[in-house]
Amino acid sequence: MYKQPFLTIGIANYNYSQHLIKAFKQIKAQKFIDYELLYCDDGSTDESLKIINTIIHENPQMNIRIYAGKHEGILENRNRIIDNARGKYLLICDADDYMESDCLKKLCDLAEKEDADCIIGGFDEVDEKGRILKQHIPKLDANKWLYTWHHAQIYKMDLVRDNQIRFIDLPDDVCFLQQIHLHSKKVFFVSEVLYKWIRHSDSTSVNIEKNYAWHPQNIWKSLAEFISRIRDNVEDEGDILSLNYYLYKWYYFNIADVPENYNGTFKEMQFYMKKSCPNYRNLSFFCKILKVKDTYFARCALIFCWMLEGMGGLFFIPRLRRMQHKIRGI
Repeated sequence: MYKQPFLTIGIANYNYSQHLIKAFKQIKAQKFIDYELLYCDDGSTDESLKIINTIIHENPQMNIRIYAGKHEGILENRNRIIDNARGKYLLICDADDYMESDCLKKLCDLAEKEDADCIIGGFDEVDEKGRILKQHIPKLDANKWLYTWHHAQIYKMDLVRDNQIRFIDLPDDVCFLQQIHLHSKKVFFVSEVLYKWIRHSDSTSVNIEKNYAWHPQNIWKSLAEFISRIRDNVEDEGDILSLNYYLYKWYYFNIADVPENYNGTFKEMQFYMKKSCPNYRNLSFFCKILKVKDTYFARCALIFCWMLEGMGGLFFIPRLRRMQHKIRGI
């Protein structure tokens, strides 16, 4: 008889054949085994399908399925995962990332114990050589609205289906997870690193020069409009404050990612910030925003960027980001 797995691990793949074996070995080594592994392939033209079918053939004891469709883009490919997932909970992985050996056990044990809507763990951003670029480790009392990476997060599939949550726009993880947070009542955190997110050179979101949809100007416009709609659907003052804080963070984050040969203008990005938060330059409004619980570094960075903008120095922000990347060796 069919037994529902506790977890679906959904992997959206498109021409990432060189990463599939390593990622699979990390999953196979997990201490927690009550899962299905669902590969959704977006019409890959490399060896991906051959490798995935070999994985299935060589591991008959594991619950592994593949759904191969035509090339429709990252949003539709991730929606294939939602449509085909059979688990009680869902974890979405990138095809090139990997986990610590106790990642699934710690996420799923807590989810089962608390009957949680969402469990959020910590993760490292690493380069292709495994060097840590940045750590994201939530505190146990962290703010759910500020955690919108799908890395090391699991969420209840009934919540996804009952609220018809889909991947609808870029940035895909933000727009999906803020819908999750809108409907989540029981959210818990694991305050340790469980997952490694590889920031590699051929990533779609990294190569913004070749992918117009990922240009900071376009991402910011999409995100500002989306977060404003989410904010309009919450009533709690704390949630509204958190979403306003989130808008500030992404506004300056996207400005920091403006490349040197960028043809857009800061004025257009300012336009959408003013549209989302008309009082965002008001000192008392800004001070109120800073009451949202976040890391000390993040709030200091926000203050610094806010002051730079007030002095007409927005253009310094991307220069400082490029300097930071140079120091890190990115």
